[in-house]
Amino acid sequence: MEDLALMANQNHRIQTLLLTENETGNSNKAPKLLTLDDYPHWKYRFEIHINGVDTNLWMMIEGVHCY
Repeated sequence: MEDLALMANQNHRIQTLLLTENETGNSNKAPKLLTLDDYPHWKYRFEIHINGVDTNLWMMIEGVHCY
C-alpha cells in the first residue's frame, strides 16, 4: 500500500512540474500561452525568455535596428 502512495505522490510531482514548465518555459523552451486571458503575463515571460536567449533578437522583434 505504501508503494502505491509513493507512486501517486511521484506522479503528482511530475504533473505539477510539467504544468509549471508549460506555463513558465525554461532556458530551452519559451513559455506557452495557455489562454488569451493570460496574454499580458505571458508576454512578459516571453520577453524575458527571448532576452535570455539573445537581446538583439528581442530588439528585432520590437522593430529596433541593431547591428
